[in-house]
Amino acid sequence: MGFILLNLILFPLVLANLPWVHSKGYKSCVMVSVLATIFQILIWVFTSPLTIGATMIASFIPFIGEAILIPVLFFILSLIVNTLALFIADQIVEDFEIKTMEDTFKTAVILGIISSILNSL
Repeated sequence: MGFILLNLILFPLVLANLPWVHSKGYKSCVMVSVLATIFQILIWVFTSPLTIGATMIASFIPFIGEAILIPVLFFILSLIVNTLALFIADQIVEDFEIKTMEDTFKTAVILGIISSILNSL
């Protein structure tokens, strides 16, 4: 539940201030935020068996698995999910545009880093 509120508050603020994101207003950033959050939930539901399996495998590796591999795994998965969710939301909302897939990926990296930092607090 926390990541939903974080996305709904954080996504529009970040999206409105990135130079490669073009929107007609803050409202379109909020719409993309809501759509991206819905898509994130759906994608996480479908990828949860993969996440659980990979986490179980990584947890068998002493120290390295728990301290390094699991956080890296979750960051990579959240990066993929954020990129897909932003791409889909970008295609649906007409007043919102991210120019290239590279820019979508950069946006997902920025949102992933901010989200990871705030979730670790």
